[in-house]
Amino acid sequence: MALGKHYLITHANLIDVEKGVVLADYSLEVRDGFIGAIEKTIANPENLPVIDLQGSYLMPGLINLHTHLFGNGVPKASVANKGKSQARLIKFVGSPLGLAFLRLTAKKCVVDALNSGVTTLRSVGDMRYADVYVRDAIKKGKYLGPRMLVSGPALTCPGGHGDGTIAKSCKTKEEYIALIHENIAHHVDLIKITLTSGVMDALDAKHPGDVRMSQDEVNWVVEEAHKNHLMVASHTECTEGMRMCLKAGVDTIEHGSFFDDDILERFKTSKSAIITTISPALPSVALPAEYSHYSDVQIQSCKIVSDGIIASAKACRENGILEGLGTDGACPFAEQNGMWRELCYFHKYAGASNTEALKAATITNAKIAHIDNLTGSLEKGKSADFLVVKGNPLEDLKVLRSPEKVFIGGKLLAHPRPKQNAKLKTMLDRLI
Repeated sequence: MALGKHYLITHANLIDVEKGVVLADYSLEVRDGFIGAIEKTIANPENLPVIDLQGSYLMPGLINLHTHLFGNGVPKASVANKGKSQARLIKFVGSPLGLAFLRLTAKKCVVDALNSGVTTLRSVGDMRYADVYVRDAIKKGKYLGPRMLVSGPALTCPGGHGDGTIAKSCKTKEEYIALIHENIAHHVDLIKITLTSGVMDALDAKHPGDVRMSQDEVNWVVEEAHKNHLMVASHTECTEGMRMCLKAGVDTIEHGSFFDDDILERFKTSKSAIITTISPALPSVALPAEYSHYSDVQIQSCKIVSDGIIASAKACRENGILEGLGTDGACPFAEQNGMWRELCYFHKYAGASNTEALKAATITNAKIAHIDNLTGSLEKGKSADFLVVKGNPLEDLKVLRSPEKVFIGGKLLAHPRPKQNAKLKTMLDRLI
């Protein structure tokens, strides 16, 4: 169907994500990529093109606030096991052919995300500015993709999480500032740091997420980024790391961990938000080791990280702390089309209602990213970013796995086909 820039959508059950209610059998006008009107019925004297949803449910497109674009999330031995295979991979991505590979992979990732109903994503640490390249290609209209907020390479200290891959290390204040401005020269949308280690680079099984950057280093980054009107996101997987983030004024604490009384007290006067990412950590513990390729030590580390992320998510809900959602896409078990799974995990393991999950993944994520004036809810004047599904997600979040249609800025993806790895799908379905 040739829709053009001005058309109507009729017979839609609209999801109000803020109130958690359905507006039954409504019509919606799309004009120049934005919502022109939302009414019970809209007259059509101009004989505009009409999409009749015949009672399907229309909601704001999903927003994924934490993903990476270097892979599809299918577990691989070369990722889990450090050694020659991983070293060869790192050497390859540093070559001209490797750069082309990174860009193509990033493109595939964002297209798959869009097919799954993600209309906005935030890439928080990728190699060689592949995320910037793909964002700019989409803006130029080279292909249809989601709205993207990108950080380019993360900043860390020598030996910090992702050093040499998704992150670059700095030793002095001057080096941190220089790298921030190198990223700014690539027109990044935010700055990412990796304050703590992760599962793959923990000192031992009992201390995953140990602090790597100093308080001074975090302070330097936040001060310079904020001076240049950029938010700071921090990979943080321990309590002390969260405390450091709150002291420095980090905008989004990625992943999270166990709270203590001091953390709760600091949040009362903080504007920081937690971005919950259950998707990679939980399956790494719950599914067989022969599929994750993780060692016993890595699984022990995953258990601590997974428990910490879920405890953090619960503490946010119980104490009214601003909390968004992301998948940590590209990490093992976190597929680029898996944002709907993150909502299901948030519901099942963090105790969120379906309404809370939908709100977190739409308007709350938009508010955290400071784009709620543009997207995140169905309101006149906002971008026409929609996800259409057959059933009511307020009753069953799993209906989100099979979108009927996806709209981004008014442009229609009429037959979305998110890629499914059959074996991974079977394994992950056990967890929801």
